[in-house]
Amino acid sequence: MLPHRIQNDLPAWALNGGMAMLLGFTGYLLFGATGLLILVIGGACLIYVGSGVTPQWVSRMHKAKPVKVEKDIQFSVLLKN
Repeated sequence: MLPHRIQNDLPAWALNGGMAMLLGFTGYLLFGATGLLILVIGGACLIYVGSGVTPQWVSRMHKAKPVKVEKDIQFSVLLKN
């Protein structure tokens, strides 16, 4: 069995690699070899910057509020199981 960290990172790397390939393919179709290079490098930069975004920052950005367990019956049932 793989360590927990690798089990989490492997699908993330596969997804990021697939997105980079799709970006590169799109860049190649639209702009040729230069577009492929620019979009793959740009996508890699965005993935690098995006990895520093915390869930708290995303919650603040969307003005999320905590869920009160007492008021949400379905949520409280889920937590009890």
